[in-house]
Amino acid sequence: MKDLQVALVQPNFKIGGGSFVGYWLPYSVGCLWSYANQYQWVQDSFNLKEIIFKREQPDKLVKRLQDCTVAFFSNYMWNWEYNKHVAKQLKQANPNIIIVFGGPQVTNRPQEELFFENHPYIDSIVLGEGEEMFIGILEAIKENRALDDVYEGGRLEDLDIPSPYLTGVFDDIIANNDGYVFNGTLETNRGCPFACTFCDWGSLTYAKIKKFPIPKVIQELWGACLILSYSRDIYFLTFYDS
Repeated sequence: MKDLQVALVQPNFKIGGGSFVGYWLPYSVGCLWSYANQYQWVQDSFNLKEIIFKREQPDKLVKRLQDCTVAFFSNYMWNWEYNKHVAKQLKQANPNIIIVFGGPQVTNRPQEELFFENHPYIDSIVLGEGEEMFIGILEAIKENRALDDVYEGGRLEDLDIPSPYLTGVFDDIIANNDGYVFNGTLETNRGCPFACTFCDWGSLTYAKIKKFPIPKVIQELWGACLILSYSRDIYFLTFYDS
């Protein structure tokens, strides 16, 4: 029985104005769910209640998500303050909900910066690549074990992993938001040999580049183009490549 409810939160700003309404598909959290959902025990125990991809009135969003078992927030500089506000309200509405923060905006010096003292509504943070840590957190929740404050693992060795474009993770977002133009992000590798001070990506990844298998990249490209074309006759793709 799927009695454990999951919310994935990666809100973005609206793009455009007037009749043009565009949003980025929440690729990071989409990757987490497509990776986890390949395991039968995840399918049997967890239900993805909703993926949040846009900024909404926090009160309305909290009302929809407050009964979830766990909410995962993907944090960047453009949604950091919004995510903190929503997470704090969620914890106030339901003290039992588990709040997990990840993404490049989360500090990798939580003890030095007194992170949990300053953000008591956050239960755990994830540093680095998130797929395996995501699985570890879901497993702990399923077994009713206490979560660690910090989850930090190594890199994925095999990048031939399920894609949110090919596993239907974004299908409901496309189907339920008629008239929106969706922008898509696609990874061709992970890692970057540079350390540009202005770049979030460099702080999140490692110097050694690991490439996705070319057949997977091609499949994902066609899959992304197919589902994005349903949003309108216009679609955009951004590649993460070093």
